[in-house]
Amino acid sequence: MTVAGRRGLGWTILALLFALVTDVVATSAQEPETARLLGAVVSMARTSSVVGREGQAADHVRALLAGLDVRTDAIGNVTVELGSGSPRRLMAVPLDEPGYVVTRVQDDGFLRITPVGLGYRGTLAHQSLEGNEVTVVTRDSIVRGAVGVPSAHLTSFARTRIDRAAPFAWQDAYVDIGASAAGEVAALGVRPMDTLTLTKRPSVLRGELVAAPSMQVKAAAVALAEAAHRIAAAEVDGTVVLAWTTLELLNGKGLETVLHRQAFDESYIFSRNFGWEVVERTYVMPESPAPGAGVLSAEPLVGTMRAPHAPRFPNPYSTLARGSARARFIGLPTLYQDTPVETVSVADVAALADFYVATAGADTPPTELPLVPTLGPAPIPDRPFGELAETLSSLVDRYGVSGDEAPVRAQIASLLPGWADPEVDDAGNLSISVGQGESHIVFVAHMDETGYRIREVRPDGRLVLDTEGGNLEWVWEAQAGLAHTADGDVAAVFEPRFGHLNAARRASDEELTAYVGADSPAAVEALGVRVGDTLTMPKAMRRLGWYRALARAFDDRAGSTALIEAARRIDPASLRQRVTFAWSVGEEVGLVGAQGLAERFDDATVVFPVDTFVSSDAPLESPRTAYAPLGAGLVIRVVESINFARPEWVTHLEALAAANDIPTQRGMTSGGTDGLPWVGRGIPSVPISWPGRYSHSPIEVLDLRDLDALVRMIVVLAKEPGRMGY
Repeated sequence: MTVAGRRGLGWTILALLFALVTDVVATSAQEPETARLLGAVVSMARTSSVVGREGQAADHVRALLAGLDVRTDAIGNVTVELGSGSPRRLMAVPLDEPGYVVTRVQDDGFLRITPVGLGYRGTLAHQSLEGNEVTVVTRDSIVRGAVGVPSAHLTSFARTRIDRAAPFAWQDAYVDIGASAAGEVAALGVRPMDTLTLTKRPSVLRGELVAAPSMQVKAAAVALAEAAHRIAAAEVDGTVVLAWTTLELLNGKGLETVLHRQAFDESYIFSRNFGWEVVERTYVMPESPAPGAGVLSAEPLVGTMRAPHAPRFPNPYSTLARGSARARFIGLPTLYQDTPVETVSVADVAALADFYVATAGADTPPTELPLVPTLGPAPIPDRPFGELAETLSSLVDRYGVSGDEAPVRAQIASLLPGWADPEVDDAGNLSISVGQGESHIVFVAHMDETGYRIREVRPDGRLVLDTEGGNLEWVWEAQAGLAHTADGDVAAVFEPRFGHLNAARRASDEELTAYVGADSPAAVEALGVRVGDTLTMPKAMRRLGWYRALARAFDDRAGSTALIEAARRIDPASLRQRVTFAWSVGEEVGLVGAQGLAERFDDATVVFPVDTFVSSDAPLESPRTAYAPLGAGLVIRVVESINFARPEWVTHLEALAAANDIPTQRGMTSGGTDGLPWVGRGIPSVPISWPGRYSHSPIEVLDLRDLDALVRMIVVLAKEPGRMGY
């Protein structure tokens, strides 16, 4: 829907995950060294390991260490001891990452959270939660959800105030897991003190860079696991203890435990504290080696390769070096440090593994790590609306920013019933018409979604983006991205703003940019990325609870789904009027396709735009207007920004719905629909909708009961000739 008033317990094998564009997009041939470790790094990047609850990552590491004598102590440290005697060497990597705990379950089913640990740096440390997917790690499984964001349509008159507001704070987070009451939260297995992180969507840039939250430590854990196998295969002098430690970001006791239980002649501690410092209470990121430089060291390391010296900021909150007089800190060069798109080079991960092996005195070649499956949500049995959800999910999977709707159009055409004879006009609109009679009703939904278009490629390879449709740009900042090219999708990341550690406002004054791992226009072009290509986020539909679902671009994939499903349920021979189903282009940028459709179908009796009803049914919105609870039925959009439906038609729809046991709601909301061009021709527009939360964000939420009611209403209207005398 266009923003009016503005400018215009399941396990999934990792190998299968690589085939999903929503998870990883490899964009070029990889060097053998990179390809060897890439899968392991990406798989590890998916794990959740909130400080104090590192079990998922620890399990993953133990699986990587299959065949070795692995020990786990009482506070969760994972260790492998190889060799015997002196010298005694320790190589340690932290397992933990910053995260949150569920501290309250509200009566309305929303969760409240509090951060845990000391891993949050910068004023935007929590802002990446807003409007994005999160994962709750429960005792037995994981549960998908999202942190709410004001709907773009309902904020359109207050954007200046919101853009200049302070950065999003964790105290303002309301987590939506598809529950409408506290009892449903409990039934999903979520309890207070369960942990929560952003949903992990690793991006593989140019086949050799991996971007994901806490990527440094996840990558280092993989490097140490590979080193463990190689050191175990060698005869080394002395003892080597390899440790994956807990609690670093809380109190440092995991590493301290290892150091205090044994005396070491040398300790090599992996640190995430390279690349930043604090000067007069301000975060500073001094220039440091870029990914690809090799292993970082806080002091010169004699006899090692690819270990450039780099400054390291000491961690004042932990005792990482206590118990070892010869503790040496090492790290990995990192882009976008301490953001959800923290980026490392897989070549550096290989170099780190080589460094560990050489430091142990071993001389063994690289090896293949075991393939480790990834934990997914536990299945919920007997979920209703399976076919409806399948159709909707298949449309969500297609990308179609305004002006580039072809993939969506092709999928819609493939799902139409056998009787349909689809037509595509010069603008790209798709339509089917059936039936005969004096009355002619038109249903229209739009195929396009909001996103970005590449306006410029800078000399350093960064992509400058223009918005297509109404987006809340800070919600996309520092998130995974996809560039949609003529040759396929190319992984990207939306870059954090310059100076993100000290940002004073929620929105940035800078142009939104993206990075595909290329350092020049020629390198960008070699990936197939061109000016004019569109760029969005990876997406996939998630079922939430029993009835709800989450996805980017439900506006208007849900409306498109409703038309498809209604067409499937209609017997053309039984119709007593002409019925047209149309799927338009360019709705989000000014009702572009609807203009042509109104010209073609200017004999319509009435048009029913099928689009989102932007509902204030969320804690961040005022219920003064646009209030239509999810799960209470379809919404007749009586009033919107550009239309006021005729009362006779509203009454007519309500009577038909009541006669067919279809729940309905009346509503007033912001935004407009494709019906406007018909209104200018004297043809009534009566928008019918499903209520949706968080419009024009990556986490739009709907209730499948409402969508099913909408489908049934369309079928009834198709069978019932209009009788209002227009």
